[in-house]
Amino acid sequence: MEKLVDDGLVSSIGVSNFNHAQLERILNMAKYKPVNNQIEVHPYNAQTELIAWCYARNITVTCHTALGRPGLVKGEPNMLEEPIVKAIAAKHKKSPAQILLKFCVDRGCAVIPKSINPKRMKENIEISDFKITLEDIRSMEQLNRNWRHSQDSFWSCFRNHVHYPFNDF
Repeated sequence: MEKLVDDGLVSSIGVSNFNHAQLERILNMAKYKPVNNQIEVHPYNAQTELIAWCYARNITVTCHTALGRPGLVKGEPNMLEEPIVKAIAAKHKKSPAQILLKFCVDRGCAVIPKSINPKRMKENIEISDFKITLEDIRSMEQLNRNWRHSQDSFWSCFRNHVHYPFNDF
């Protein structure tokens, strides 16, 4: 990746799903530090400490799976139905999805929601006309369980059968 920067093919390097120990290891040895860490962030996996750690080192954060994956895997929690999220949505006259996106954006993160539904895509874009309060953010952070969609679901089948060298970080 560093050669790509040297060759002028990319301007910066980002990483995905790195914890602070993995990032620290890279920062201590890399010619070019990562400028972004893409991580799973939602109220059940608030990542408050990791986000702060990244910001303290000028690493931006992009949130994935911010809306959860409702209905994809039976038994996984549906954050769109979380009572606290629904209450905050009602208070702001917004949808639960918009509140979950603002949970990332109003904490200074970029967010990449996935949808193939044009109505939901439009709704996901329309989040710039309000802010959630610090109290709202803290209420959602209190829901933290350090629970990841990717650890208990579909993706775990791949981790169990393939060894990746970077798993040793």
